[in-house]
Amino acid sequence: MNNFSHLTDTELVELCLVRSGKDERPFAEIFDRYHAFVVRVLYRYFSREQDVEDVAQEVFFKAYRNLEQYEGRSSLKTWLFSIAANTAKNELRKRSRRPAVIDQSLQEMDEFLPGEAESLPQHNIHQRQAFQQAFSQLSTQEQEILLLKDFEELTYEEIASQLNLSVSAAKMRVQRVRLAMKNHYQENAHEQ
Repeated sequence: MNNFSHLTDTELVELCLVRSGKDERPFAEIFDRYHAFVVRVLYRYFSREQDVEDVAQEVFFKAYRNLEQYEGRSSLKTWLFSIAANTAKNELRKRSRRPAVIDQSLQEMDEFLPGEAESLPQHNIHQRQAFQQAFSQLSTQEQEILLLKDFEELTYEEIASQLNLSVSAAKMRVQRVRLAMKNHYQENAHEQ
């Protein structure tokens, strides 16, 4: 059968492992399912399309090479998110520069930085730098929660399912991360 679209993510991973290098079609289905998602994650770190595509290829290469490490405790999407975020950070470290978060991100941050929206009449380079620095100060798990809720716009129920949490725990984590982001942002904005 050539079409693997009917299989679950777990079934695809198992099929990839069983066929280990003999049949690339199950992994091609994983790629097709999650390429757009990985690209969206990477655009949070890179502004150039070529950088995003290059790093996306590396992300899927790492995922393919390390499929046996996927334990299924989180969703495949969450696992790929972690690989994408870590690969992007490593690439940026190699280049010795900070993440280039798109300008729209600061505007989106206004919505969940309580009290900050009024004090940001104009988004200048210093504010963007403070935002980027604040985001980079969050742990990978905190960044993941923030991206899932405020950029991917998942519901608390979807976040809870992806991270194997209760809905109330997901809500608490989102609120904690938003508060941490706000505090980091305020500290960085005052340093500018």
